Amino acid sequence: MLTFFNHIKSVFYILIFLCFVLSPKIQAQHFIKLNPQTHHYPLGELVEILEDKSQKMTFEQVISEENSKNFKLSTQKHPNQGYSTSNFWFRIRIFNYTQEKWYLAFQTTNIDSLDVHFVNEKKELIKKYICGDTHPFDQRPIDFFKFVFPFPKMENFDIYVKFSGYYAKRHDLGIIHENVLLQEAQYTLGTIIFTIAIVLGLVIYNLLLYLSVKDKAYFYYVVYLFGLCIYMASINGVAFQFVYPSIPQITTFVPNVSIIVGMINALYFGYYFLKADELLPKIYKKIIDFLTIFGWLIALGIVVTPGWNPNLLLLLFNITAILVLVIAVFLITMGVHCFMKGSRPAMFFLIAWGTVVVSALIYVAHLFGFPISVDFSNATVRLGVISEAFILSFGLSDKIKNTEREKRKMQAENLKLVQEQNTMLEEKVTERTQQLSESNEELNQTNEELQVTLESLNNYKNELEVINKNVTDSIHYAQRIQASILPTYQEINQHLDENFILFKPRDIISGDFYYFQEINHKIIISAIDCTGHGVPGALMTMLANESLNEIIQNKKIIEADMILNDLHKHIRKTLKQAESNNKDGMDMVILIIDKENKKVEFAGAKNPLLYVQNNKMNQIKGDKMPIGGEQKEQERIFTKHVIDITEPTTFYLFTDGFIDQFGGKEKRKFMIANFRTLLLELSEKNMLTQRQTLERTFANWVVDGGEKQIDDVLVMGIKV
Repeated sequence: MLTFFNHIKSVFYILIFLCFVLSPKIQAQHFIKLNPQTHHYPLGELVEILEDKSQKMTFEQVISEENSKNFKLSTQKHPNQGYSTSNFWFRIRIFNYTQEKWYLAFQTTNIDSLDVHFVNEKKELIKKYICGDTHPFDQRPIDFFKFVFPFPKMENFDIYVKFSGYYAKRHDLGIIHENVLLQEAQYTLGTIIFTIAIVLGLVIYNLLLYLSVKDKAYFYYVVYLFGLCIYMASINGVAFQFVYPSIPQITTFVPNVSIIVGMINALYFGYYFLKADELLPKIYKKIIDFLTIFGWLIALGIVVTPGWNPNLLLLLFNITAILVLVIAVFLITMGVHCFMKGSRPAMFFLIAWGTVVVSALIYVAHLFGFPISVDFSNATVRLGVISEAFILSFGLSDKIKNTEREKRKMQAENLKLVQEQNTMLEEKVTERTQQLSESNEELNQTNEELQVTLESLNNYKNELEVINKNVTDSIHYAQRIQASILPTYQEINQHLDENFILFKPRDIISGDFYYFQEINHKIIISAIDCTGHGVPGALMTMLANESLNEIIQNKKIIEADMILNDLHKHIRKTLKQAESNNKDGMDMVILIIDKENKKVEFAGAKNPLLYVQNNKMNQIKGDKMPIGGEQKEQERIFTKHVIDITEPTTFYLFTDGFIDQFGGKEKRKFMIANFRTLLLELSEKNMLTQRQTLERTFANWVVDGGEKQIDDVLVMGIKV
């Protein structure tokens, strides 16, 4: 027995010695240990990278002991090597003791060739995937426009990823849980489709204008917008998934060729829209012709190069990015010159292209290797394109209005001429009978011309009505897309049994919206009033919704005051309000409901919270400052309030649309005092009755005052 224990003791000392000897080696390895409580792991600074300048290293060579030590730990949050001829290998080491489904996901959608190897502890290949934009779409393991790869059911394994091809080497990747993958897929696809739908709506609208007024500026603008649609669909991977999944040969050049075609047409649109042929020297037209010929040559080179000279193709991609910036700067220069000569359209033109240049600078910096996230650069492009398209469409509409004003002025001058002729005829009727007859003949001829002019104006009015209907239809479509980002009643009812939402946009699309999220057994719900109505307000709701998702889902911030603090900084940074005159923002209330601990956190930006407890109406005022906008204080800090909900409590979240509505017999505002009284009377009734009563009260208030709805209306009721 003593001998046995001596053997055990010897083995124990040997194990201690081996642990001591091997410990530096173990500590030097970088790995990710998956935790079921964390649903997203960004891998920017957790991956090891090996550059293969020869483009000839095999998988067996990469995993060999000789090359294993050549892997370098990434120093960038968003690894980005820009345009490079090298191949890059990534190594990620995984410890997975969970029973959850995990995926390796790439935010980058443009990758020529992507080889993913899953390797066990013995360096044996378990699974290999080969896909990318140069391979048919059906080779991807997951039917999704981004690259997503499921993890094998193993505890410890390594992932080796090989990137190769012509695109900029941007490697924004992470590990995400199955639930997060579904949420991100729905949101990202909805945002992209929403953007493309808006631009396509503007394409149809301006095409109809071109067919109506026959102004070639509209034709160039339509082609420019259509090129942008193709470009956005291709850089986000949507076109490859839904349009040409079996033709990978064209994915290499579609984005670059489409942006070149779009920018060439933008040159001619700007030239004719600004009437530069009348205001500027002829040298501008010669520069445009030169850029056009140069652009077509670059596009032709991109189409024919991939099969025989990849180095030349990379050079052409670099030239394309520079050409886009040169055209954008040239257009702004042309706009400034026209504006200085008093051109009214130049004002719209400069504002629109200013947004494009900012987004283009960010995106091109991303392509050339600056550590900017793919989501941020793509979102900047989408926001810049939408803003520019709307502003230029307004500019084209303003041009039509100016033409209409000139026609009305001409008609007034003709009528004045007729009146003068009549007066002259009456004064000379007795002495110039013969001249009166001749003047009457001229008058009849003028009246006939006026009748023809009037008929032409009526026809023009009918055409504008048709155009207006098409624009309205496009906005209705945009409204359906906006509705897709709102949480459904079914989602809310899964977590809150008793609730109601009264949502009445003033226009077709709204600047008010509501937000709902359940995370870590806490319920986050908010009512938000963004600056503006209609299309501008809807754009702000998309920005606010995306920002809240970033703060809550990605940053995991679930404290009411901290969410508002971070959202304020995010909005000011995104809209560049520190260095611009932009003062857009939002008023809002946010609740964090913790059912387990029987408490609710509240924070408010200008808007208050009402709640009924023990048949008593209570009010907590929000801080007297909005989210975003002008900031005079050094740092904006919002206040958190905590409410005990051991007793049944009904909360009411609302924007100012209901209480600021004019109406009633005295044509005055509804006011907060009347609103509190009404809610206290309704608080004991069921939620459906409360909503119906509020809706009926609002409608009667507007009708009795003979007024129209002046603002978006949002009221939410929650009983916990």
